[in-house]
This record gives sequence, structure tokens and C-alpha cells, in this order.
Amino acid sequence: MTLEKTLLASLGACALVACAPKSAEPSPAEQPAAEPANEAPAAEEPAVEEPTTAAPAEDLCGAAGYQSLLGTNAAAVSLPADLPHRILGPNDAATMDYRPDRLNIMTDESGVIIEVKCG
Repeated sequence: MTLEKTLLASLGACALVACAPKSAEPSPAEQPAAEPANEAPAAEEPAVEEPTTAAPAEDLCGAAGYQSLLGTNAAAVSLPADLPHRILGPNDAATMDYRPDRLNIMTDESGVIIEVKCG
């Protein structure tokens, strides 16, 4: 009978240990990593506000040099053959790809140049 009493006592002790509340201290695996003593806590970075107006794009296509074409008929314009460009009327289909090195010449219904820009 002593073996039975020993086993019963052991099972009772195991049940008490399993039901005991956890200690207030977290285990080393649960503790947060401490910050190095020589480093200050990271400061929050200031919020960066988005500009309210679009910044002017770089003139990679040379549009500034073609502003003198405004008001002239696009049919009379002669552009260098190696210059990436397109002439677009108000109802012309165009791809939506943006190429900063391409000169876009926009015309009105009668073919008069109303805008010169990169894209």
C-alpha cells in the first residue's frame, strides 16, 4: 500500500502545481529585449506633408525650347528626326505611358499648337 499512497500523493502534487497561478514575472523568453544602455530611444520622425501643388517636372524633352511654336499650325512644324515626339489633337487616341524624354505637341481642332510639354 505504500506504493499506492506515494503515487497518489505524487499525482495530487502534480495537480496542484498545474493549477497554481503563474508568477507575475515573465519567463526570460517572454521578456522584451532591453534597449542598449548607450542608445537613446528612437525619436518619432516628424510627419512629412505632401506638397499642395505639383513640383515642376524636369525638362528632359526640351519643351522649353519649343514654346515658340505656340499658336502656329502643327502641319508647318519641322522637328529633328531623332527627337522623340508626338503631335496630338483633342480627339486623338494616345497611349498613357509617360516618357519624360518625349515631346508632346498638343493642338486644337484646327491643328494650331496650344501646348508643348514633356511626356
